[in-house]
Amino acid sequence: MCATATIEPTGAGRARKARAGGAVGLTGSDGVRKAGAGGAYAPTFGELLASEDPELLREPLRRWMASGRAGRESAAFVYESWLRCGGEPELIRESVRCWLTLHADRETAQLLYKAWLTAGGDRPLVRAAIERWLDLHGLSLAARFVLVAWLSSGGAVETFHSQVLTWLHAHREDPDAQYLLRVWLERGGERGVVARPLTCWLGHHAGREEAGLVCSEWLRAGGAPAVIETVLPRWLAVHGRQADASFPLAAWLRRGGEHALLAVPVRRWLDFHAGTPSARFVLRAWLSCGGDPAVIRDGLERWLRAHGHTRAASHLRREAARATLPQRLPAGATHSLEKSRVVRAARMS
Repeated sequence: MCATATIEPTGAGRARKARAGGAVGLTGSDGVRKAGAGGAYAPTFGELLASEDPELLREPLRRWMASGRAGRESAAFVYESWLRCGGEPELIRESVRCWLTLHADRETAQLLYKAWLTAGGDRPLVRAAIERWLDLHGLSLAARFVLVAWLSSGGAVETFHSQVLTWLHAHREDPDAQYLLRVWLERGGERGVVARPLTCWLGHHAGREEAGLVCSEWLRAGGAPAVIETVLPRWLAVHGRQADASFPLAAWLRRGGEHALLAVPVRRWLDFHAGTPSARFVLRAWLSCGGDPAVIRDGLERWLRAHGHTRAASHLRREAARATLPQRLPAGATHSLEKSRVVRAARMS
């Protein structure tokens, strides 16, 4: 059983499951009957938990919850294991509800909250318990797991608005604060209230690969390009050749960021990825924002040679025409455009 919210190596995870199994009394045969007469071997409940197979675990779990142990504090590890291996939350709902009346404020309860929300368990069941838990542990590093799980599961940003901001201001330099920043922006949280922790985080971690995702989410959420205008070029200088650099590049251009600032990074990215289907997003964003067509001319030619037959190509050609792109498009590109017009006219007649 995995008793932590972080990903562990398989061996370490199994060792922790074994310790957790012992903590809740899962060793021995009391949770699982023997497989047959004559004392044939049957796995213990702890071994079934470690198997991470919900089909094998379902009926033994029912018996275990009826054995009188379901309310123990350490039972949270059992519920977490069930949820993380794909088990349905409804099976343990009543046991979890009873457990929360006894142990909702325990520090380790965060494991259960995270697993419950991630597995799609109903949020109203744990909302009040999480609020009490955050009152006690809201500044702990572990609180991030609970807050991210709440928002990722569709929980309203207003519910724990103050707790999110308090945590971000307290841990704005923590490398993992980026997870909470990103999900806050993805879920429509107010931009202005996280601008300071976001810029602080980027100031310390601009070279990290994840910084590109933070920049992208800020721009997609409608954040001002000026907030990241010194960070994004630094990030692109290190990671600008990666395929995923297309996301912050396109987001910057769509949000009206100064296109001249990214002319070199855009051209360099296209040198490596102009032939890929997704390059059209960077090309269209550059043309739509009024960037110099000459910057992407070679990349556009390469993309049209590879994808000129697609529907997306017609949209890109129209953007290029509006941008008065010099007529250096490959011959096949103009021919295919004329051909597509003829075909459409024939279909309409």
